[in-house]
Amino acid sequence: MGKVSKTPHWHMLFFIESEKLDALKSIIRHYALEVDGDEKGAAENRYDFKQIDPNKGSATGYILKYIAKNIDGEGVGEDKFGNDSLLVAQRIDAWASFGVFANFNKLAVRAFLYGAN
Repeated sequence: MGKVSKTPHWHMLFFIESEKLDALKSIIRHYALEVDGDEKGAAENRYDFKQIDPNKGSATGYILKYIAKNIDGEGVGEDKFGNDSLLVAQRIDAWASFGVFANFNKLAVRAFLYGAN
């Protein structure tokens, strides 16, 4: 996954009706594998779905963790690989300064959830 290889990657958070979850996963899987999806490891590493475990935290906490990590790393400590969050934040800032990818995006999925109208 991107976290281990340092590949740019997205973290997405969706609030979705349970009956639409499988369709959403299918769409994400489709686009994740659209280009070179048959290469070794693509199906295992290009997407991952997890549901928020209330015993581990909330959606708000999840988002705040990544915002803090990407702004300055203050108060985050070490990441799960033992890297100091302050250094990680500096690296993220340097990478983002190239302007190729935005650090934070919000995507409108209204059409998917509620129809085009």
